[in-house]
Amino acid sequence: MAGMSKAEGTASAGLGQIREGNALRASGRRTAARIVEAAYDMLKTGDSANFSLRNVAEAAGIRLGNLQYYFQRREDLIRAVLDHVGEVYNRRYDDLLAAAPDSAEGRFEAVIRWNFEDVGATETRHFFIQFWGLLSEADDYTGELLAQLYAPQLRRLQERILELVPALDPDNAQLRAEIIAAMIEGFTVQAPASSQLATRLGPLCDLTVETAFRIARGPVSNTDKPGGHQQ
Repeated sequence: MAGMSKAEGTASAGLGQIREGNALRASGRRTAARIVEAAYDMLKTGDSANFSLRNVAEAAGIRLGNLQYYFQRREDLIRAVLDHVGEVYNRRYDDLLAAAPDSAEGRFEAVIRWNFEDVGATETRHFFIQFWGLLSEADDYTGELLAQLYAPQLRRLQERILELVPALDPDNAQLRAEIIAAMIEGFTVQAPASSQLATRLGPLCDLTVETAFRIARGPVSNTDKPGGHQQ
């Protein structure tokens, strides 16, 4: 996912958050998508403190009133960017798995490396560090939108873990996916502190893959198996 592939452009980006009845025509949908793209571009390189409807409208080359025809509130636009990120991630996962080695181990490793390389990209780290705060403000710090942001990653990790260890209960596979995701996403914050990041990325990625396999293939108790929690 290097190079901020999580949020690549799409003509239908975040259109689920458009005000009801708006952008039904193709031209309207293109304008709405352009607004979402401008908002995303601002967060890739800018400061979330400058994320306002007026500034996004200026970046998109339209008037504030035109933007508000599609996204009346700042929260609506934040949620549209969130939808956009989720849509693109899902497509990228599909593309990745289609090209991955034809084995459970190969697909699992491909997903881990892909995620690690993504958080190692400067634009990716900048975007997400800015976006975390905006999502927290939008849902009044409930964590609901942050959970939605990482849902595609957790679901794909859970699928790969269950393919790797079919005896696991889905709930336990979900827990293992959360641990692996936390390990990878923690690098978003840690990476900029390393003055030798460029030379360390390869060894760190290899170690992350090795550790992820250990977590996924950890001991399976009776309660970890499907139906194991039943009395």
